[in-house]
Formats: sequence, C-alpha cells, structure tokens
Amino acid sequence: MATETSYEVSIVHAYSSILPNDVLAALADKHLRAVGGVEWTADESALAEALARSFPVASGPRLQIGSQREVRPISRPNPNTPGGASTDVGDVSWAVPTLTFTTATAVPGTPGHSWQNVVCAGSSLGRKGMLNAAKVIALAARDLFTDADLLQRVRADFDKQRAGQEYRSLLPPDAKPSLDHRN
Repeated sequence: MATETSYEVSIVHAYSSILPNDVLAALADKHLRAVGGVEWTADESALAEALARSFPVASGPRLQIGSQREVRPISRPNPNTPGGASTDVGDVSWAVPTLTFTTATAVPGTPGHSWQNVVCAGSSLGRKGMLNAAKVIALAARDLFTDADLLQRVRADFDKQRAGQEYRSLLPPDAKPSLDHRN
C-alpha cells in the first residue's frame, strides 16, 4: 500500500492428488514380476556407465546400474508426501480407476528433463523399458477385459478410496488458460 503497488492473481493450473487403486497395483505388480526387469547388452551397459559418469554429484541415495534387472514393489502414492513430479493424472484418477507404475527406461539416477534422459529415451535402453511397460499394460488389460470379478474388485476399491468424496477440480470455475507462451 505504501508503494501503491497492485497485483493480479491468476491460477492457471492445479493438480489433485493421485487416488490409488490397490487392486490395479497388485495386478500390475503380478505382471511386472512375470515380465521381469530389463537386461542390457554389453554395449548398452557401456552407454549406461558413460551416462552415469556425466551425472551431477548425487544429493542422496540412488539406485545403481544393475538395479534395472530387478522388479521393485509398486509404491502407493502418499498424498501427504510431496512427490518428485507434478501430473494431472491425479485428476484422472478421481474420475476412473487409475494405475501408475514405472519401468527402467533410463540409467538409474538419470536426472529428469536432462540431456541424459533424452539419450536414454532415444536409445535401446529406453525402448526396452517401454516394451516392458507395454507388456504389463497389455497383460493387465487382457485380465480386465476377461475377468468380470476382477473388474468389480477394481471398482469397489475405487469407491472405497474415494470414501464418498466427489471429484472437484482445484481450478476456479472462471480460470482461463494463458495464451501467452511465456507463462
């Protein structure tokens, strides 16, 4: 007020927390274990080692090369713990049962949005992990299309997780997307 400064607040995005589905998580875990981890050739391992040497100094513990061969348990999203990324899949998960999982599409420890991540995505390292994910999705979809009881359990867990809450967008009704590409 002293400087007569004014401002305008514009909310242009907001994400809901991911609503987990334990039945879908168990289904994906079963198929991840059947498909197995990612095996690299000697040339792919050499590329992975070269990329790992280019990473910035780690600020904390990270998985080691070789861990891509392991299938780790699917972790349940915790709405009270900040995640490593933002995503609008949380909004989707309040409308339909949703599952998120990861496969090894990059060298363990690869910084997100980095040139190393791009190298992995464009190489056989990324393709092998992507194929693992595609196999898991296909196997889970087959089960969901052919097992009515499984589908009912997925829906029941979805309803239980929502606990009677209805989805409401966190964006105000009058929010408009910015047409300015710099925002």
